[in-house]
Amino acid sequence: MEIPETSTTENLQRRALQSFIVGNQELAQLEVLASRFNIFEALGVVRDERKYSNFLGFLLNPTADHGLGDRFLKRILQAALECGPSVAQLGPIDIDLFDLSHAEVHIERSDIDILVSDDQNDLYVIIENKVHSSEHSDQLHKYYELISQRNPTPSTVFGIYLTIDGELPEKEEDRKHYAPMSYSVVRRSLDQLCLAPDLRIEKEVRFAIDQYREVLGRHFMADEQIKELCEKIYKQHKKAIDLIISNLPNQREVAREKLIELIKANESSLTLENDPSTAYVRFIPKVLNIDYFQGGSGYTSSGRMILFEFTIRRKSVVLTLEMGPGDSEKRKRIYEFACKNAKILHVEAKFYEKWQSLYKKVFVTGLDGDVDREQLIETIEAKWKEFLDSDLPRIQEIFLAHPWPAEATESQKANSDN
Repeated sequence: MEIPETSTTENLQRRALQSFIVGNQELAQLEVLASRFNIFEALGVVRDERKYSNFLGFLLNPTADHGLGDRFLKRILQAALECGPSVAQLGPIDIDLFDLSHAEVHIERSDIDILVSDDQNDLYVIIENKVHSSEHSDQLHKYYELISQRNPTPSTVFGIYLTIDGELPEKEEDRKHYAPMSYSVVRRSLDQLCLAPDLRIEKEVRFAIDQYREVLGRHFMADEQIKELCEKIYKQHKKAIDLIISNLPNQREVAREKLIELIKANESSLTLENDPSTAYVRFIPKVLNIDYFQGGSGYTSSGRMILFEFTIRRKSVVLTLEMGPGDSEKRKRIYEFACKNAKILHVEAKFYEKWQSLYKKVFVTGLDGDVDREQLIETIEAKWKEFLDSDLPRIQEIFLAHPWPAEATESQKANSDN
C-alpha cells in the first residue's frame, strides 16, 4: 500500500495505522477470542437486566436443579458482607454456619430484582441488579423499608447493590443498608466454586455456568487471556491505538448536541436554558414559565427555580424535573403538590433543602459501552418522542390545574412595605 506524500506527522500516523492493521497476529487472535460463541450473546440478552437476574436467581436458589445447593448463595452473601461498610450485624462466619438449604429466591417480587428469604434464619436479602441502568424513584430506600416492615427485628435485612463496577448507591442513607458489589465478585465466586473438587454438577449445567462466566468476563470485567493480549497489542501499537481513540466520537457530546437540537426543534413550546456546563441540558415548557417558580438562588442565571434537566453522566443520560434552591415556603408548597401527584411525578420520598427531583426518566444507559452514534441518536429520539407524547402533557396538565399563588409586582411590594 503506497502512502501518499503528506505532512511528516500525518505520514507517521498513517504508517502506524498500517502497521497496526497489516499482519497483526495478536489482533487476529484477539478477534477470535472476542467472537467465540456465547449463548447469552446469541440470544441478544447481554444488556437485559431481567435475564441476568433470572439466571443469577437460578444459581442462588438452593433448591434449583443445578447441583450447587446453598454453596453459591453463601459465597455471594459472604462476599457482600465483606464489600464496603457493614450493612448487617453478621459476618462471613455467621453465614457459613447457617443452613440456607431452605431459603427461597424470588424474582421481581414487589418490583425487587432478586429477593432471598430465609425464615429459618430470619434472613432477608434484597439484590438490586443494575447492568446498564441507574437508580430511580428512591427505589433502594423503598425496597428496604418494605422488607424491614414485613420482617421486623430480630430479623436481619440488608441489600446488595450489584453493578458492573461495584458502584456505591447514590444516596448516603442507602449506603447503610446496601453493600456495593461488582460483577467481578460474582464471576470470581463462581470461578472458585467450579474449582471445588467435590462439586458434582451435570454437564448441561456446567456448560450454562461456563457461558455465564464467559459473558461476565467479556462484557463486565477483564478476561485474563484477553487482557494479556490487549496489553501486548497496546505496547506494540500504542501510537495507532491512541490515534484511533482520539478520533472516536465523544458519545456524551453526541448526546448533548442531539438533546439541544431536539429542544430547539420545539422552540415554539419549549425554552432552552443557557448553560455553559457540558454535563447538563436544561429547558422549561413555556406554559410552565410561571412567575411563582421564579426566584431561584444559585441554580440558573435565569432565576428559574424549576427546570427540566438532562444530566449527561459517564454511563447514562437521565431527565429529571429539578427544583433548585430558593424560597423555603415556595419549595415546601411545590414539594407538597408533587407528593399529591406522585403517580405522575415520582417525587423523592424525603424533602431536601436545596435540590429536589420531582420527576425522573432514564433516557440512555451504557453510554460508556459499545453503543454507536446512530444507535445512540435513535434511542434518544425514541425516548424524547415518548416523553413529548405521554409524560410531558400529563405533567403540564397537573401544574396548570393547580392554583399557584400570584406573585406580587414590584409596585405592590413597595406599597405593602409603606
